[in-house]
Amino acid sequence: MCVLLSGQVAVYSLSNPESHVFNMKRPVRTVALEPNFAKSSTRSLISGGMAGNLVLHEKGWLGYKETTLHAGEGPIWQVRWRDNLVAWANDLVRRFISRLTFRHSRNMTIHACILTGR
Repeated sequence: MCVLLSGQVAVYSLSNPESHVFNMKRPVRTVALEPNFAKSSTRSLISGGMAGNLVLHEKGWLGYKETTLHAGEGPIWQVRWRDNLVAWANDLVRRFISRLTFRHSRNMTIHACILTGR
């Protein structure tokens, strides 16, 4: 995966010549690919950046559809996607969202912007 300050995100396959290029129309700080991106029919990814928007990009019939999952709390520093859960961090809090239900939970005591999944 290649992320440029111009807002271009490119995902290249290691096993075949397939590639996907996205124009995010704004600088991107972090990107998380859908688990099993290569086998998925939606080829979804989530992006975040200095604009403070967490955006889901899903493949549809007429190209990619963008859905804003979260906005308004400052820059998105990191995002991680594992199974059906998405976690992201900004300057204020970490948040977790279920990909299936889009329900939020908030923990105000965590301020670090390092997310890891196991």
